[in-house]
Amino acid sequence: SGSTITAGSPVVFYSNATAHISVTALSETKAIVVFSDNSGYGTTSVLSMSGSTITAGSAVVFESANSLYNSVTMLTSTTAIVVYTDTGNSYRGTACLLTVSGSTVTAGTPMVFRSSNSQWITVATLSDTKVIVMFRLGNGYVTSCVLTISGSSISAGAVVSFNSGASEYISVAVLNPEKVIVAYMDDGNSKKGKALVLTISGSTVSSILY
Repeated sequence: SGSTITAGSPVVFYSNATAHISVTALSETKAIVVFSDNSGYGTTSVLSMSGSTITAGSAVVFESANSLYNSVTMLTSTTAIVVYTDTGNSYRGTACLLTVSGSTVTAGTPMVFRSSNSQWITVATLSDTKVIVMFRLGNGYVTSCVLTISGSSISAGAVVSFNSGASEYISVAVLNPEKVIVAYMDDGNSKKGKALVLTISGSTVSSILY
């Protein structure tokens, strides 16, 4: 209320160990959460809100191997996309569509968008059929590509790198459907915090400020 935040009571949505958690809203009363479960598998469930009460739907595995850096973003009120590092597949960058009906999630077929080591992955929505993914390559470079969604299929645009040193803690936010801002720690430059504005044209990404 105003500038005051009041916290509700924490609710357990998964009763075993979790890691690499990310959440996105689907509506004012529904969200979808992704995480690595106690086996390390990529897992998701719907969180429904009624007043101050949170109810978790059944957990569904979307990746039957260790998943790291899970990041999820909403496409529509019934669909979301999760991106992650698939350690069971040579640490490749992977994406999976999640479809929500009520409190049930159905996972699509995982799609590799980067066929080599990809870490510190994060994703943001540009439209209901397009997202931008930021990640770090094995050499540490901050890298990006656009994922385009058509029905149940995901296609990846060209991969573009933007800095020539090791980077970590990458975060991205959408400014408008054709422009995003990325922030990260430049490990190759005394761990300084850096920001970068990127423009998107179709499935192509380019930098306009470094």
